Amino acid sequence: MCTYCSRDFNEAKAPLIHGIPTCNDCYQKLYRRPFPTWLTIAALLAIAFVIFGFWYNRNYFIAYSKVKFAAADFRRGDLTNAAVSARTAANLFPNEQSVGILADFYDGYLQFVNGNSAQAIPYFERCLKIDPSATFAKFLLAQAYVGKAFDESNYSLMYASAQGITNMAPVNVNSLLTLASSAACLYADGRGNRYAMEANGLIEQAQRIGATNSDVYADLYVQRIKYRLATKKIISPDEYTRLFPESTNRGKQ
Repeated sequence: MCTYCSRDFNEAKAPLIHGIPTCNDCYQKLYRRPFPTWLTIAALLAIAFVIFGFWYNRNYFIAYSKVKFAAADFRRGDLTNAAVSARTAANLFPNEQSVGILADFYDGYLQFVNGNSAQAIPYFERCLKIDPSATFAKFLLAQAYVGKAFDESNYSLMYASAQGITNMAPVNVNSLLTLASSAACLYADGRGNRYAMEANGLIEQAQRIGATNSDVYADLYVQRIKYRLATKKIISPDEYTRLFPESTNRGKQ
C-alpha cells in the first residue's frame, strides 16, 4: 500500500522510495513538484531590492572608494591624484563636512608644495573654519602666509608671520629656518645688521635641534639663507636652483 495515497497493490509488493512504500504517481508528485510561484516572486523582489539599494546609494560607494584612493595616493606622494579623488568625493556629497575638509586639505597642500602659497590659503582657511583644532592645517596656513608675503616682497609681513609659526612650534627645525629666512630677507632689504645676527643665531639653533647636515631639505634651506646673507640678494628657490643646479627645488621662501 502507498504511504501517501493508500493505493493497494494487492499481492504485489509496493515500490520503496527511501524505504517508504510509494506508488509511481506519488513519486512524480513528490520529486517533480513545480517551484512555488510565490517563492520565485519573493526571490526576484529580494534581488530587485538589492540592485535598487546599490543604485540608490551608488554615490556613497563611489565617494567612499575615492576617499580610499585619495589616502593611498597621498601616502605615495601622488598629490595631484589625491586631490582629484578627494574633490570628486566631496562633489558627490557637498553637505558632508568631513569629506569637504579632506578635499580642501589635499587641494591646499598640493598648491602649497607647488609654490602657490596664495592659492593654498583659501583651502586651509576653509579647513580651519570647519575644524579649528586642525593643528597641521593651521601650521601650513601660517607657512602659506609666509610664502605669499615673500612672493609679494612684503618682508615685514613675512617676518611677522614667521614669528607666529615659531610661537606655534618653537623647537621645530622648519619653524626656526622659516624665521631665519625672513630675518635674512629683512637684512638683505637694508633693515639692519641685527637681522643678520638673528638669522645666523636661528640657523645655529636649528642645527643643534635637527642636525640639518643629515636633512637634505633643511641643509639646502640653510644654504639659501646663507647665500642671501652673504650677497644681500633675495632670490626665489627656482633662481637659486638655476644658479646652483646641484641643489633641489624644495621650499618656497
